[in-house]
Amino acid sequence: PLTVQQDAQEFWTLLLPAVGSERLTDLYKGFYEDYVIALDGSGRERRRDELFLDLSVDVSATSDLVDSLLASFGKPELLSAKDGNGWRPEKGSEKVDAHKGSSLIAKALPSILQFHLKRFDYNWETGSISKLNQQFTFPQNLNLGSVCKEDGNKKLEVNYDLQSIIMHVGRFDV
Repeated sequence: PLTVQQDAQEFWTLLLPAVGSERLTDLYKGFYEDYVIALDGSGRERRRDELFLDLSVDVSATSDLVDSLLASFGKPELLSAKDGNGWRPEKGSEKVDAHKGSSLIAKALPSILQFHLKRFDYNWETGSISKLNQQFTFPQNLNLGSVCKEDGNKKLEVNYDLQSIIMHVGRFDV
């Protein structure tokens, strides 16, 4: 028999659709918003909802879940036309400065929120991949109010309780 190496997150993304239970899938299904907003005062923007069953979290920049989520879903990236990476709002138009980012929206989060820790780093100079083994902390009780896009001036309470942790033990083989 042919065997394929998979981590727990890869297995989950294959298992859930194979079970075929929409009610089960709905417990884990959420959306976040990707956006690009022109900074030239024109009001041009692109917004798109992205479906997820788990949120991938980059562990290379920080050692804390909330800080990592703020890095991914907080302050947008500046796309600068002067630096050559501006945003082209329409085909054939001039590039403009823009903000590009992602937002978590409280009402679009699932009942059960799973995180996938991206613990691998690609080195562009050597072409090699290494596993990041530094400590990464996450709270027993997680309030995502500081991470989620606010709804007016209302302070958000978006609470989750830690239920389980699944860790892959082993080497990374290409």
